Amino acid sequence: MISTFPSTAFPLLDLGSSTGVYRTDEQAFINSEIFSPLARSGRRVIHADVKAEFGVDVVIDFTRAEDRQKLAETTPLGSVLCANLLEHLSVAPEEAARALLELCRPGGYLLVTVPKTFRYHPDPIDNLYRPTADELANLFGTRVAVLQRANVRDTLQIVHDIQRRGLLRYVASALMPWRMPRVWWEKLAYSLRRIEVACVYLQRVS
Repeated sequence: MISTFPSTAFPLLDLGSSTGVYRTDEQAFINSEIFSPLARSGRRVIHADVKAEFGVDVVIDFTRAEDRQKLAETTPLGSVLCANLLEHLSVAPEEAARALLELCRPGGYLLVTVPKTFRYHPDPIDNLYRPTADELANLFGTRVAVLQRANVRDTLQIVHDIQRRGLLRYVASALMPWRMPRVWWEKLAYSLRRIEVACVYLQRVS
């Protein structure tokens, strides 16, 4: 979808980007499938996170009005990508949606994803927000046009965890339930459930 955006939809703000190492090594598909093609076509992406580390272009807590104002004054944005971030915020989803709309100019696009079926995963917190695509789209009210929405099913949770951490690390953590008891039980409960993610593709109209 991002590859079809017009040039006016850039720069694209990648909220909750994590580090350059995360995007290119730990989760290499993020860079190879999304950001490298955009870079080759000359489309600018601004990687933003709350931590000041390698690969983070802008340090921002987008739920803070002063941070949004500072970003607006220095960097005009075309669109916003917010992938699997709302479940890690201390503010209510409705407040986060208002902040996202403030960052996105009228006519710009919002791509927002949130796990619908996924185990508890604090990073650093997990508020357990698990909406359907309809519920996620409704957060943004009448200020957006909903171009597409879907609940996208992926692989089994256990497959995802092994692919991300490696088999040895997964087995080691499975043998030490006392380290993070809640995470351990959630891994067990969700291991044979398919991951499902609520995805919405929106355009701000007002």
